[in-house]
Amino acid sequence: MKKIAFLLFFGILSFGVHAQDFRASALYAVKNIAQPESTSNYLLTFDATTSIYQPEKSIAQENVYYKNIANSSFVASKKWNGKIYLISDALIPFDWKIQSETKVIAGYNCTKATAQNGQITAWFTEGIPTKQGPADYFGLPGLILEVITPKMTISCAKIALLPNTEETIKAPAQGIKVTQKQFDELVKKK
Repeated sequence: MKKIAFLLFFGILSFGVHAQDFRASALYAVKNIAQPESTSNYLLTFDATTSIYQPEKSIAQENVYYKNIANSSFVASKKWNGKIYLISDALIPFDWKIQSETKVIAGYNCTKATAQNGQITAWFTEGIPTKQGPADYFGLPGLILEVITPKMTISCAKIALLPNTEETIKAPAQGIKVTQKQFDELVKKK
């Protein structure tokens, strides 16, 4: 029933309402391949052009990843060495290769795509009109519902339409401001 309501909502969007006017959330389970018994839940809140990906039950503004596809930028807040860093930089697009293989995830028909010579596999649904995805994954013609890499699997368990409000999805704002390159250099020094 929820899927039907969600599809009806997106069908209405195609008849003149701007796609920017919708908001939804997707709950993802993140499994580390080296520790398969350890699972973390992350929540992606998104609209057509912006998203924020964060631990499901987090109050602190750390381990948060904000994307703005319209201006090709991201802001991530990460805790390192006892301090919160606010990493702001340009999004680096993936060179996705869309495959013919399909499967159903969380009730949605999905298509397979690969990147980095097959090292990254993503499953996306064109049924949800956004180029968003979990973490730093984006750029496919529909919401990315699953990502498989040599180190982890990120799988969507549930999608929910959110009430349409004037509230926008906002990037984290607190922390020591650095670029991705500056943050990488800090990590290497330690």
